[in-house]
Amino acid sequence: MRFRRRIRIAPGIGLNLSGSGVGLSFGPRGASVSVGPKGVWGNASIPGSGLYQRKKLSGRQTPGFGSAKVSRRELEAELLERFYSSGPRLTAPLDGGSIDLVDSEGASLTFEVQEVAWKHLRNELLDQLASQCEAISADIHSLATLHRTTPSSVPSLEYVRKPFDLQEPSPPELENYHWLWKVLPWHRRKVDAANDAGVEAYQAVHRGWLDARSAHDRKALERQSYFRKRDSGDSAGIEDFLGWHLTGLQWPQDTSVDLALSPEGSRLCLDVDFPEIEDLPHGVPEVAVRARELRVKPFSESAKRKLYAAHVHAVMFRLVGEAFHAAPTLGEVVASGYSQRPDKATGTIRDEYLISVVVERSGWQEIDFSRLDLVDPVDALARFPLRRKMTKTGIFSAIEPYT
Repeated sequence: MRFRRRIRIAPGIGLNLSGSGVGLSFGPRGASVSVGPKGVWGNASIPGSGLYQRKKLSGRQTPGFGSAKVSRRELEAELLERFYSSGPRLTAPLDGGSIDLVDSEGASLTFEVQEVAWKHLRNELLDQLASQCEAISADIHSLATLHRTTPSSVPSLEYVRKPFDLQEPSPPELENYHWLWKVLPWHRRKVDAANDAGVEAYQAVHRGWLDARSAHDRKALERQSYFRKRDSGDSAGIEDFLGWHLTGLQWPQDTSVDLALSPEGSRLCLDVDFPEIEDLPHGVPEVAVRARELRVKPFSESAKRKLYAAHVHAVMFRLVGEAFHAAPTLGEVVASGYSQRPDKATGTIRDEYLISVVVERSGWQEIDFSRLDLVDPVDALARFPLRRKMTKTGIFSAIEPYT
């Protein structure tokens, strides 16, 4: 750690690189199973939309005369009812493995329930899992394009109070006594009980709304206080603001950043602890339909190194841009990134710097931030004084960083 101040940028993007699994919800709301004379039917609706779907799950099976046995149709209907009422989720490990159906608490559903669900809802379950896999694959590939959300340095970031958009709940309309029955005690008790329940529910919801508004106001005051620190011109205040701003970024995984601001507030030094290449996903998930498994289509070693190289350059680009955008007094940012690697002489783990760049604001402003999809951070950083030893296939060697 070369600098005295360290911040942590916590994950805020939906990408999960932990390998703990994929989860998706299926059917807990607006879904049921019914048994009628014409067979077993699954009923599904989207609450509040008016859309409704009814699907026949099995045909009529008439039990023999005098039979007391539960028919297969009725048994499957009961098992499907259990499935829907459990708040089911479909999960699978990101590093590959069997697909499991679990309840809202994460416990596996029984074998019988799972088999019936797969029998009648196989296509729906597989389609949803495939959609999740596509989204995860897109998130993995977006590691190389993290720079595309970098803001321009002009105009600088300014304080704007965010409105509180949650509408205040309205009090309930109280029920009046019926003119014909208002003298009857039982009628009055019934109306009073309904009104009391409505008022009690409203008061609980309104208290929640007041708490949310208070939390919003506190957060707004906190944001404003940090902007005032920055605008005071004091270097310690600017450094506090930069630390607060960078900590609040949306990021795919934990990243530690050390920072130090010069006394006059014009030069910022950043040291970025890059993820290890081993921490990146080993491939993209895909569904093995027949086996009901999630499998990983592995990256080649070359593809993984190129993804890593693109990612660490995108991280550097984004942090430099965020710093210039957040602090208008900055004229120069010195950004260096390192990774933990074993020392070939001793075997101990040590920090090895991979990239170090000195970026002047004037040169940074030449970038067209409206067309970042056309910008390659590997080439963009090379426009500035840069220390980097990297092969075309993304193999890094240690460098001595700028100070």
